[in-house]
Amino acid sequence: MTEQHEEGPETDIKEKDIEQAVEEENNPVDKFSTDSCSGRETHGIHSDDAAKGRLIRHYLLLPTYEWGIADWHLDIIRPFVKKHAATVGFSLEEAALAEMVTAIGNDQTFPEELLDRLRSAGCKVERIDGDGTTIASKLAER
Repeated sequence: MTEQHEEGPETDIKEKDIEQAVEEENNPVDKFSTDSCSGRETHGIHSDDAAKGRLIRHYLLLPTYEWGIADWHLDIIRPFVKKHAATVGFSLEEAALAEMVTAIGNDQTFPEELLDRLRSAGCKVERIDGDGTTIASKLAER
């Protein structure tokens, strides 16, 4: 005995749901979040950046030490991260995926050769160094 399926409104809805799901999967824009720079709706991936192969808009590159991660670095970047929703990390490989990289640390922490590798990868790179107050002030200017 073969089953017969009736075509009707329920079938149409399911097909539309599938089409919508496929469209949403192929479109990196989420209707529930907004890019603070442009006001465009996003989902963490900026469609213009994705088209250029840049998955991250702005990456704050922080140093790590033998003993771990400095709490004061995390404290001084907090207002900037809250304001700009920047990605924070400790990896040159991740930073290379960004359109803009801000390295927090001096030339001993991040030698210019490392920052040049990020530039060669197509990133705009800036360095901010100094004491905690200086770094916090420079970040606040942005």
